[in-house]
Amino acid sequence: ILTGRATVSEWQANKPQGSDGYQRAIAAHRNCIENLPVYTALVVATAVFQVESTTLNVLSLILLGARMAQSLVHIGFEQTEKVATWRFAFFFTQIVTMIWMGIEIVRSLP
Repeated sequence: ILTGRATVSEWQANKPQGSDGYQRAIAAHRNCIENLPVYTALVVATAVFQVESTTLNVLSLILLGARMAQSLVHIGFEQTEKVATWRFAFFFTQIVTMIWMGIEIVRSLP
């Protein structure tokens, strides 16, 4: 659109457009947004209940690393069965980490 190769009306969010790399970047972005509500709830709970924990700090770093790794694998490689398996492993790590964080928050409540 910015380069003039397409008009605004030609772009539709519900249709695959652009190069394979562009489509993978869009998919990686959607994956980030999927986990955001859960992570936001954890952060808000931590702030509201004033939870401070070394375990939560470490889990936050693990979550961030797994999120970055999933995005990099999604964007940087052609999506083969092996790459998708690694991508899922990083996604699963995020899920387990967020569950563990939730448990840590609940355990710290008076």
